[in-house]
Amino acid sequence: MTARHLVVGATGQVGSHLLAALATSGGSVVGTGHSTAAEVRMDLADARGVVEVLNRVDPDTVWLAGAYTHVDGCEVDPEASHRVNVAGPTTVAVWARDHGARLVFFSSDYVFDGTAGPYAEDAHPHPLSVYGRDKLAIEALLAEELPDRALVVRTTWVYGRAARGQGFIERLTQNLAAGRSVRLPNDQWGNPTSAANLAEATRRLWAAGAAGVWHVAGPDYITRADWGRQLAAHFHRDPSRVEGVPTAALAQPAARPLAGGLLAARATTFLGMSFWDGATGLNHLESAPV
Repeated sequence: MTARHLVVGATGQVGSHLLAALATSGGSVVGTGHSTAAEVRMDLADARGVVEVLNRVDPDTVWLAGAYTHVDGCEVDPEASHRVNVAGPTTVAVWARDHGARLVFFSSDYVFDGTAGPYAEDAHPHPLSVYGRDKLAIEALLAEELPDRALVVRTTWVYGRAARGQGFIERLTQNLAAGRSVRLPNDQWGNPTSAANLAEATRRLWAAGAAGVWHVAGPDYITRADWGRQLAAHFHRDPSRVEGVPTAALAQPAARPLAGGLLAARATTFLGMSFWDGATGLNHLESAPV
């Protein structure tokens, strides 16, 4: 029987790369999104609409890449975060449970407090923000409701070609090209992770029947400021215009894990594949930002 895939959030950075990765695996692939650019429009906050799409497509696997990822927005409006990041995935999880489908869910290193990173899968979660708590809530739900059919992929600092040119790379390089300085934290540590590499690794985990929590992240462990300087140099912008500052100086509503990041040794060994460092991942981008 031909596999049927539904990618929720297919117009986003991770979802769009999942579409490309799944195109090589055979079967049918349908992508949803909140914008008119999506093949099928779907709002995770609309439970009835979510179920209607699920019933119509009747997927064997749901790839839940869509989320409200604006961490400060989630902190300021926790109800909005709950609607999209908790209620929406819960609706999908219940449908998957009742219809015998598999579910792939993308989580984050924000489930940790950043006191002892980078973290392995068995580290104790302790989120600092609404966003992190909401991600952890779905991890717990899936462990209870779909213990053998849910794959949870935690990742961090995902980069790639963003839809509509609104990603971190585009904003950074455009500001630097305009002669503006950019302030980035010099005390937040993590792993830049290629969206394309993440999508392919997740596809391989799914193909191998993996379930439970897995970490997929790049091998570099650097500060956000140093990552910004690496991006600037790669795209022929002035790295000296990336100013490293303490996180506290940015006065962001949501607390960030400082020594965050993830250890991906388990997935690397299991899959027999290396995750791209920053230089390799940037060289795989389709084109330079405008």
